[in-house]
Amino acid sequence: MAAPFFAAPHAAAASDTGSADAVKRGRRIFHERCAGCHNQKPGDSMPFGPPNLYTSFRGASAITSHQAETIIRNGEGTMPAFGPVLSQSDIRLVIAYLRSR
Repeated sequence: MAAPFFAAPHAAAASDTGSADAVKRGRRIFHERCAGCHNQKPGDSMPFGPPNLYTSFRGASAITSHQAETIIRNGEGTMPAFGPVLSQSDIRLVIAYLRSR
């Protein structure tokens, strides 16, 4: 009954968010659930509408993965909460996809 038995799967799951498969799954979720509002292309800097999420993790106004997870789960401003719609794993996959861009 060693504790590492329980720790290993969790650690593996956390590191999997950087894998090519995780990014691919995150891309699918993003395009199904997020692109309807956040449909700007990388490099698009339109000054109105929802933020361009392709640049959320870069530059002077970059957010952390934890901040992004909180915003997606709880909503912010006019963005509704997606916590009831997406699992924590799904949210992390979307973040993995956006961080890969």
